[in-house]
Amino acid sequence: MEVSAKAASGRARQAIDGALSKDRGRLLGLWSKWNARPGEDALRDAFAAALQRSVTAREARAAALPSATVDPGLPIAGEGDRIVDLIRKYPVVVIAGDTAPRPDNRALRRSPRARR
Repeated sequence: MEVSAKAASGRARQAIDGALSKDRGRLLGLWSKWNARPGEDALRDAFAAALQRSVTAREARAAALPSATVDPGLPIAGEGDRIVDLIRKYPVVVIAGDTAPRPDNRALRRSPRARR
């Protein structure tokens, strides 16, 4: 495999990361077949078409995501954009910080509404 074909194959392999998760296994299989026989244009074209469909579908899903807004009155509002970006980027995000003060339990016990 010549250097430019090897570089194109490497770029194509990295491009799979931009595809839908459900398509990545199939795309890796198509890429492997093309990589094993780099001279076959039909394999390259099949991979490129499948990759393009998947990337386009992923971009359409991302564009259709609802916008996330943060109430500016919350203490965390200054980090709102960063938190939204992290949630979109990672499957699990843990946010730790101070919480609002809780009412005193003794005051609740004395409250007539608490006895109901």
